[in-house]
Amino acid sequence: MQNSEKERLREFYYTLISRLLIAEIDKETIEAIQSDDTLKSLFVYSKEADDYLSGSAEEIALELASYYVDLFLIRLVPYESFYKSEDQMVNSGTENETMVFYKKYGFEVELLKARVVSGDHIGVEFEFLMNLIKSERDALSDGQDEYASTVRNVQKEFIATHLLPFAMMFLPALLDASKSPFYKDVAEIALEFLLSDYEELCAK
Repeated sequence: MQNSEKERLREFYYTLISRLLIAEIDKETIEAIQSDDTLKSLFVYSKEADDYLSGSAEEIALELASYYVDLFLIRLVPYESFYKSEDQMVNSGTENETMVFYKKYGFEVELLKARVVSGDHIGVEFEFLMNLIKSERDALSDGQDEYASTVRNVQKEFIATHLLPFAMMFLPALLDASKSPFYKDVAEIALEFLLSDYEELCAK
């Protein structure tokens, strides 16, 4: 696989995972999964549960909305600072380490638009990686290999210091807490991809 194709695939997966984690799933997202056999094949738990994703996209989306609220707003806390703080509080202030990292590289989070209380939401962290990969691809296409390498090193740093330690705590909890095969799949897809991607990044 050509490097440009690999980077495009990486960008796609980080975009997909961010979308699956950042908010309730809409009908259009379900339809996109249903219409792509390769994508649909990733949802193993859903396939085993009477092919959960084969029904009405609108009905599935409505059902998943309640699961999302239960998992992400009631039972679990999808914010990195919650796991890092001694008092288990979400830090939405300017001293939030993840937000400081974003600011250093010019990434701004519109909290109201994203419907999150802090930028260290796991869905936003996947989105940040997606933006870094896009910057790397743009640099490579412009022949700026040195800058592309710098952006790749930023990706490795962010995954190692923020996203991976956070994901290793949050995603297994999501898998265990989910009563929905869909969100079990989301947890496994996200964690397996992240581990694989980081391993490949470190090998280069």
